[in-house]
Amino acid sequence: MTVRRRKKVQEEEKPMRDWRPVWRAVILRHRAPGHLRFDLPPPLRTAVAAETLEAGLRAIDGVYRATVIPRVGKLSIRYVEAVCGTGIVAARLAALVGEVMETAEGQAAAAPPAQTGDRSPASFDAKEWTIHFLNDLVAFYLIRIHWGRITRQWLPNPWSYRYEWLTMAYLTFLLVRYRKTSAARSRP
Repeated sequence: MTVRRRKKVQEEEKPMRDWRPVWRAVILRHRAPGHLRFDLPPPLRTAVAAETLEAGLRAIDGVYRATVIPRVGKLSIRYVEAVCGTGIVAARLAALVGEVMETAEGQAAAAPPAQTGDRSPASFDAKEWTIHFLNDLVAFYLIRIHWGRITRQWLPNPWSYRYEWLTMAYLTFLLVRYRKTSAARSRP
């Protein structure tokens, strides 16, 4: 009977919620030697949570990159297997999830309830779209302006206009490289 009372008193003293359901919602999507990738549940998709998870994971010896993309809920961890194993990384991640949720609970209790509803993120990045549009517009404009020279001078005599061809190849290279890096940044 005293054992039951002690357990009941301990449960009453522990006002914090059990965050194991949030930890269970963290899904391992990819596992390779030295790399883990997770999907994060909505409670862990905030800027504060991302900052806490990244800093806490980078504090582990052997973890050289931890990246959270809060908007899409992705977590990528790169580590050296010889220094720390998957178990150490997963245990630290579980502890950090609990820490984030305790912090979020404290902030929710202190903050007044929000009056506005959540806005969904934009389906596209307007800044990136504008840059791509303007780059294409300039490229088409330059082609239109120089089309007569391209067809009458550059094509029949390419060796004489080799520097112009090199300039076109280099500008095309720059445009493709910019597109690839911006696509990689926007991809989860």
